[in-house]
Amino acid sequence: MKTLPAFRVARHCVPGGADGLSPLQRRCLDDPSPVRIFSAPTGAGKSYAFQRAVARHDKRVLFVVPTRRLAQNLARSLIEDPGQASEEAARRVVVWTSDERARLRAENPDLNVGRLRFRQIRGLQPPEGGCMIIATPESVAWMLLNPSFRPRGAAAADLSDLVRFDHVVFDEFHTIEARGLGLAAAVSRIVAEVRGGARVTFLSATPIDIGPSLTAFGIPADRIRAASERIVTGDKAATGGARAVHGDVDYRFVDSETMRDTLRENEPAVRACLRGGRQVVVVFDSLRDLNREKQGIAEWCEEIGVSQRERLALNSPDDSIAAGDDSLFDIGIRRDPMSYKLLLATSTVEMGVTFRAGLMVMDPGHDAASFVQRAGRVARGDRPGAVVVRVDARRVDRTPWLKMLMDGLPKDASPIDVDRFTKTALAANRKNFGYPEEESSHDPPDTFRSMPQRAVWCAAVFWAALEGADRLRPGQRRSLRCFSPDKARYVSARLREIDESGIEIEAAREWLNAFLREARRFRIVLPRVEVVDATGNRRSVPWNMYASHIDLFNAPSFEGADGGIEIHLDRRLDEVVRTSETAPWRHSVDALFPHERRIVPIDGRDRSDAWLRCAKTALRSPLGAAQKRALESARVLVRLSRIVPLAGADNADTVAETVAPGGAEDIR
Repeated sequence: MKTLPAFRVARHCVPGGADGLSPLQRRCLDDPSPVRIFSAPTGAGKSYAFQRAVARHDKRVLFVVPTRRLAQNLARSLIEDPGQASEEAARRVVVWTSDERARLRAENPDLNVGRLRFRQIRGLQPPEGGCMIIATPESVAWMLLNPSFRPRGAAAADLSDLVRFDHVVFDEFHTIEARGLGLAAAVSRIVAEVRGGARVTFLSATPIDIGPSLTAFGIPADRIRAASERIVTGDKAATGGARAVHGDVDYRFVDSETMRDTLRENEPAVRACLRGGRQVVVVFDSLRDLNREKQGIAEWCEEIGVSQRERLALNSPDDSIAAGDDSLFDIGIRRDPMSYKLLLATSTVEMGVTFRAGLMVMDPGHDAASFVQRAGRVARGDRPGAVVVRVDARRVDRTPWLKMLMDGLPKDASPIDVDRFTKTALAANRKNFGYPEEESSHDPPDTFRSMPQRAVWCAAVFWAALEGADRLRPGQRRSLRCFSPDKARYVSARLREIDESGIEIEAAREWLNAFLREARRFRIVLPRVEVVDATGNRRSVPWNMYASHIDLFNAPSFEGADGGIEIHLDRRLDEVVRTSETAPWRHSVDALFPHERRIVPIDGRDRSDAWLRCAKTALRSPLGAAQKRALESARVLVRLSRIVPLAGADNADTVAETVAPGGAEDIR
């Protein structure tokens, strides 16, 4: 491999005013635009302004985050804010995740968590005054689309409840998938029309171009404001009183076969980092590679004096339990990453999680935005750090964005400012997504990618589901229809055609109900498998990990309590995964069709195209008028949104909270 990149991203800061807030933080609080799209480097304190609005100005904030781990991290930072008493801070924080629901039910089995959240969103339940509800999008959607969660006699929760907040924030909005745009677009549509209501803010360090999707959904462009934080680069003398975001960070790309080899080669740097009281973070692109190397890295950690209780594994299977260990690393969602010397992680670390990292040894990521996000966890504040990126020639040759990124970065250890670093990564990422020239006019050069057109249609389906939610009062339904975007009206018209066909075809209404249930599933997550290993540990693993490892797939299996799969192993899970042969995995799903009442297994990895092929074939066969009308309308909806209704898919409130959005945690 030719000369590899080696460079330094120079110390950079954000200016602060007399009130201690940066220009962008101040805009988060004061900009009157109803919809704001704000970006700033990792570590710039994008969420701090809203924490301060709660603590000092009694504002009500709904803060929507993509994962449970990030919700936990944000709640802890607010509670531990040194500017206020911890009891007062804890009183102001409410967490809506499946973990928190389970914890509350364990404390009080008779508690109706849905009704508790209903009272919290209405401001009827303490805390009074300023509070921050930190929620996953699935939890908020479940509240809106299941209005039975309400006290007797009260109107069901709807979008107007969100408008009554002072701020609705979508953090790490670059993780929003096309089918997950619905909640954000719906709230933005309402606040853009209702004067004096909440302001919606999208926050990210690697922004996507969400503006065209919002305007296509009916939000006037003049109601949307985009802005970026101003960055000052230089040493303390050059930056004056500006607040440091990162110290100097030295980047070095290395050609190494395994992560353990990379750590051994950088052992002096690892030891120096640990002696300085800072963390070493090791990040894999692949869950399979992490499991394959887990034991070897644990053995190396023992050699350098890092015991099991000083190292933590962060990934979706290990985070599927509250707390425990696998005899190699501590594991569990309730483990505090800040209290460990060494972290072994997958891409779950990319989304807003803060560490005391002085050194990161990492795979390059799944795209350039992933690269920027994970590297930005190093050297927070005014301290230097280092990033070692493990690459190999085969991967570089078959990964255009990585080759372009490496070609654009210095090879002589020279310093560059963070703007050049980010723009080089941005250009590589946009090359990866292959933007045609004619799209460049509405796709500004400070975003990493655009939303696909189907995102707008997914948002329209979500709106139609809101209008059709059970137990909405007639006035609530009429209000929603007053604000209904054109595309949502079109979707509703197609749904009515299917509903009317249901008079003659029972399957039509079954398909319709399943299609609307899919509106609250914001990302496709394959079924999870419960694994009980020889040590008695119980963990959830992704379906693709289970199906691709032959020893896992052939292990004794049972039907789980929730209808899933439970398998029992005679060895530790990490040992089975490390030694098992692998094979291409397959997954089928049970799809529904509106013209006949039967379940059709189709390819789960390519479900929309597979469904459309089946529908096209069915339309060529003799059908009654009602059957044909229902199938043609359904075909239009699936083609526009790529949403396929499935049999028995009714637990979307919890299934997606455990994984990185966008399939970022690769199991290969």
